[in-house]
Amino acid sequence: MKNHSKQEIFDLAQNYYHQYLLKNKGALQYLYQRGATLRQIKRHQIGYAPGGKKLTNHLLKKGIKQKRLKSLQLTNKWGNDFFFDRVMFGNPLYGREIKSDSDSPYKHLYNFKSDNGSLYNYNSKHKKILLVEGHFDLLTAERILKDNKFDLPVVSSYGTNGFQKKHQEQIRGSCIEKVYIAYDGDLPGINNAISVAKKIPLDEVYIVSVPKGQDINEAYGKGESDGDFLKSVKAARHLHRFELELSIQAVNRSSLDSILIFLNRNSELIERAVSYDRSNLEWLCEELDIDLLKAKKYQDLFSEKPSQVKMKGVS
Repeated sequence: MKNHSKQEIFDLAQNYYHQYLLKNKGALQYLYQRGATLRQIKRHQIGYAPGGKKLTNHLLKKGIKQKRLKSLQLTNKWGNDFFFDRVMFGNPLYGREIKSDSDSPYKHLYNFKSDNGSLYNYNSKHKKILLVEGHFDLLTAERILKDNKFDLPVVSSYGTNGFQKKHQEQIRGSCIEKVYIAYDGDLPGINNAISVAKKIPLDEVYIVSVPKGQDINEAYGKGESDGDFLKSVKAARHLHRFELELSIQAVNRSSLDSILIFLNRNSELIERAVSYDRSNLEWLCEELDIDLLKAKKYQDLFSEKPSQVKMKGVS
């Protein structure tokens, strides 16, 4: 009997899930409703885990011991399949419940024993990539970009906290020169996009704006706004400019104090942004209705004199 490697066992599991999905109308319909195409389902080997002991029995017949399956977290302590009633993605094995109204604590299940250390759909030979949060965001973005012959490979970070140091090192040693990040359009998504962008060891890192309060799949998954997504990708802002535009929203343009606070608190960001692209300074001065000399004067005033703003306890 063949002694299967760990990766071979996980490949057998995902292949089983994939073949099961192709015969399951309910799971296929769920994926179609989320915007996935049959071509994507086959390319990514997306599967369906029915639960019970179906996968366990399948792998036992392949000569894989129950103890091994348990150690790889493919079965639970009762001998049942770890994944149940959910669509499945590989590397690492990730299962998402197909009940749209479910608030179960098991809505998302991962098997990190199967993690090969890469971002999902990652290829080190790519020159540029679009980094998104989730698998369904990836499927939506990938479909739109491919349908419109827009050459930008899409990878997923398994959620907002999935980008790790090992992924930084992978990018550092790869052919990748430019990274676009399109995380959710809520505050946590925006903050995490900025945080991840700062960790990427490249100069060319851009952030794509996603509609407020939505993720890519929610905003574009129905195929009715493909053009809007393409426009947002093309209009992506460099990290420094994106941060400036976000920070400047709180500035009261008619208040000198408000301008002074902004210039002081963001002096390092402004310096980085201008060093990267001088047009950022022109944009900033236009936004604040000041010229370059005034901008420097305001900064000097604020940093060298105890202004009325500092008396208010603002630093």
